[in-house]
Amino acid sequence: MRSLVALALAAGSLSAPYLQTATSTAAEQPVHDIVVSALPGSSVTTYPAFEPGIDRFSVRSAETVDRLSVTATSSDPKATIAVNGRPAGNGTAHVVEGLAPGEEVNVQITDASGTSNQSWIVLPPRFPDVRTTGPHPGLAPGKAFVTLSSFVAPPFSAVLDERGVPAMVSAQRGSDFKQSSSDPAHFSVALPDESGGDRITELDEQYREVRSFRLAGDKANSTDFHDSTLFPDGSALLMGYDYLARDGGAWTDAIIQRLDPDGDAAWTWNSKDHVDEAEGLVDRTPHDYAHINSMQELASGDVVASFRNLSQVMLIAGSDHDGFSRGDVIWRLGGLRNDFEFVDDPYGGPCAQHAAQVLPNGHLMIFDNGSRRDDSGPIALQTADMCPDPTDPDGPRVARPQSRITEYVLDTSTTPPTARMVWSHVPAGRYAPFAGNAQRLANGNTLAGWSRSEVPSGQAPIATEVTAGGEEIWSMTGGGHFSYRAFKYDAPDRIAPEVAVSWPTEPPTVELGADLPLDFGCSDTGGSNLDECSAGGQMSGADLPTDEAGTHQVVVRATDGAGNESTRTISYSVTAPPAPAPSPGSTPTPSPTTAPTAVPTTTSPTTTLPTPVEPTSARADATIRTTGGAWKGRDLYTVRRQTVDLRARPGRPATVRVRVRNSGDAPGRLRLEGTTGKRWATGRWYAGRRDVTARVRAGTYRTVRLDPGRSVRLRLVVVPRDGATGRSIVRLAARSRDADPDVVRARVSFR
Repeated sequence: MRSLVALALAAGSLSAPYLQTATSTAAEQPVHDIVVSALPGSSVTTYPAFEPGIDRFSVRSAETVDRLSVTATSSDPKATIAVNGRPAGNGTAHVVEGLAPGEEVNVQITDASGTSNQSWIVLPPRFPDVRTTGPHPGLAPGKAFVTLSSFVAPPFSAVLDERGVPAMVSAQRGSDFKQSSSDPAHFSVALPDESGGDRITELDEQYREVRSFRLAGDKANSTDFHDSTLFPDGSALLMGYDYLARDGGAWTDAIIQRLDPDGDAAWTWNSKDHVDEAEGLVDRTPHDYAHINSMQELASGDVVASFRNLSQVMLIAGSDHDGFSRGDVIWRLGGLRNDFEFVDDPYGGPCAQHAAQVLPNGHLMIFDNGSRRDDSGPIALQTADMCPDPTDPDGPRVARPQSRITEYVLDTSTTPPTARMVWSHVPAGRYAPFAGNAQRLANGNTLAGWSRSEVPSGQAPIATEVTAGGEEIWSMTGGGHFSYRAFKYDAPDRIAPEVAVSWPTEPPTVELGADLPLDFGCSDTGGSNLDECSAGGQMSGADLPTDEAGTHQVVVRATDGAGNESTRTISYSVTAPPAPAPSPGSTPTPSPTTAPTAVPTTTSPTTTLPTPVEPTSARADATIRTTGGAWKGRDLYTVRRQTVDLRARPGRPATVRVRVRNSGDAPGRLRLEGTTGKRWATGRWYAGRRDVTARVRAGTYRTVRLDPGRSVRLRLVVVPRDGATGRSIVRLAARSRDADPDVVRARVSFR
């Protein structure tokens, strides 16, 4: 056996950066242009505008985009161009098909300057027109984590670079998307749970769900999205809202719960035991008197918690110490029961604040929203004039439609304790009536999440990065969407690229010297751009060596800019042509050293027939289950016995999982075709975290080559629109070449 191993190409823009300047000439510096556009029947926009020095771009559309036209041009006539690793002509349109949201189209141009490397990521339909001010030398490293929401448009979660181009994007309704405290390589996000409330989901380094957390016992459906902390030992700090009738009224109590590694409640704190409901300052929703929205467990085990409707931050004892019992309130900052004297604070304390956090230097940083009564809009009933009057701190509350970030030094050794403001950021006229946060970055900058802010003129930002001197050196607008919070973290690409071989699909056998072209391509979705896609140093379309008989292998190798790698080994056989038959009438001349062989005169020739072999093939066997349910339909091919029932409520997803197994006796690829529900419900099919809806609905989604007994899984998420009623039937048909399709169904009832 001879093995041909693909070696890494020395391809990268670092060796010869592309600069298009007025002083360059075509001979010294080739000029590039790349146009990515839709095919007839659809339309797309790309951003940012193409420049040779930018390496990542986005493709936006109101509808699902599964095909794009790519025309790459170099002024160097000797240039070679590759689109997703496949050769493309210089200045000739190249069509990329089978795309899904989150997938990328990579273009590399190799000419006299070296090799450029640029990618376009396909965004989910109706992704907002996110814009940023772009790179700045003073920015902290990392990418922005946002959950883009709107009261009238679909939600998304995304990890965005400085230009607003996603490294990861998902069409899901998430909140509080951030780095996990349990593992710096992991992330967490709060997602709606189909049983009620939310679930805090931990994601691995490839943004795949690892596990989820809910409040313990009968409080599970009260789990809330506002904030959470996951710890390395598997424990967690969660919050929730408990709806309870008492004293002739309906109240919403704020809950903090510390879970042990087994998911049981180590301790639970309830606002009703520590707060007088009359302290709540929202006059039209008195039942939500506290409204917890952030919490932080300190090294001591005590918890700093923010309560928006109290305009108060509390320090809560996490254990018995210094005369306090676990759950006691050690101090209260702001609100009607304020313990502190505010120094150098012109506004006299926080108002309707979010995201209170003790910094590593011991200072307390607060995203201080401010407030005013609003008689219209989506959160009208949660608004009021809630702020302390700096001239009369104990008097009636007033309006203050000005948001800010504040940093205090707390001194609890004095009587009364003091809160001295040592830093603030107060953009004139900017007001975020709900949500928002502030994150101190490693270089001393502060990332501010402004949620759905308002400004005196122009478009308000949803996030900014601010220097210690108060200069906003970067900002992001959401195109009509807002983000509950915004964070910035290092987000290295840990997703390996993929290799797709179109030919040969099965190990071929050819004669010596025959042509044997290899057709392959590569794709990447991790955010660092596809770097190499080659087979033994050759591009797709090159002929495999067939000049030596025997069994051979070639390795197709894909690598990305972060060094992630995938390979695909292709085997093939080369046979020597058969020896020519002797001429009629000729008699072989015996070797002079070999005695003649006696020929029997009475023996008749015999023929041995091969034993018949039954044909083999792949066969699709689909099974289905609801979340937490048992799989239904293994080795069954009758749809009536492969149907599950579930319910969905407006705005909350219902999830169905389907597993498709090759129950045949030969390897093969299976084709899947499915529906997503009626027009008043949004349904999406996912393979892992990849949205494959368009291909499943079109019947063009094919599994990888499955050996007998191997399977793949898909997930369908159905979200009914407001006012949806009745029932919808969702189907998935799994097809193989030589058998009838196996169909599974889900009956989704809306209420």
